[in-house]
This record gives sequence, C-alpha cells and structure tokens, in this order.
Amino acid sequence: MSRRLIPNPPPASVPGIQKRLFSQIARIKASLNYNEAIGKDLGIIGTHDTVEHPIPEYSLTVELGANGPCVRIDFNKYRHEGIWIESRINGGEWDFLGVDTVKPYLNERPLAPGNTDETREYRLRWWDKSVAHGECTGIQKAVLGL
Repeated sequence: MSRRLIPNPPPASVPGIQKRLFSQIARIKASLNYNEAIGKDLGIIGTHDTVEHPIPEYSLTVELGANGPCVRIDFNKYRHEGIWIESRINGGEWDFLGVDTVKPYLNERPLAPGNTDETREYRLRWWDKSVAHGECTGIQKAVLGL
C-alpha cells in the first residue's frame, strides 16, 4: 500500500476561531434579511427564552461620542421587534427619542446651550408592529458634563 503525500497541505488555522465565529453570527443576526427560519436553518438560534418580560431591561453608560459626551443604552429585546425610548433633561418634560431595533442606542444630543452638566433620565417601553406598548420601565439617570 503506497502513501500519497498532499503536495500543499492546508495552512494551520489561526487562533481565535470562537471569537470570529460569534462575531459572524452576530453580523448574520443583525442583518435586515435575518429571520427565525434562517436562524434555525443555520443552527444559530440559542435556547428559547420562556420567561415573560413585562418591561425591557436596559443599562446606561456615559461615554465620549464624536461630538462630546453621549449616553449609551444597552438593552435586550427578547422576542420583541424593538424598544421605544423616552428621555427628559433636568426634570423637564418627557421627549420621544426614537425606536431602536439594534443595540446599542447612542443618545448623542449635545448638551443644552450654557449647560456645563445635565441630568438625563430615560425610560423604555416595548415596540412591536409600529406601536409602543406595555408599561414604562423604571427611570434610570445619567449625568453628563463637559
């Protein structure tokens, strides 16, 4: 029995395959064309969350944006299409900021003229089929300053 050698063996794989694989899965799931059927076909849908989530869960982080301080809102949509975001500044009136379907949401509104710092409060609701619904979350605050 003769042994044949492969003339050009494949290169060794680069370390970090798990990180690259998870990044690819995240890009696939963030695609506008992605849906549950595609996820099932590809085998990238994790265990199904059966816990009822009456309100969104979210966290705030103040970070430096392109034009100064901004607030980063990380959230989990669970099985909802998106979240409805409202905010108020220094205890003023609640304003609608937007609907977000892909996390994170960056609130990069500039500080009000003349303000050296301000307190921004946020609350979220579920958003499905172009309608905000459910109760608002508890209020979370972020303090921004120059």
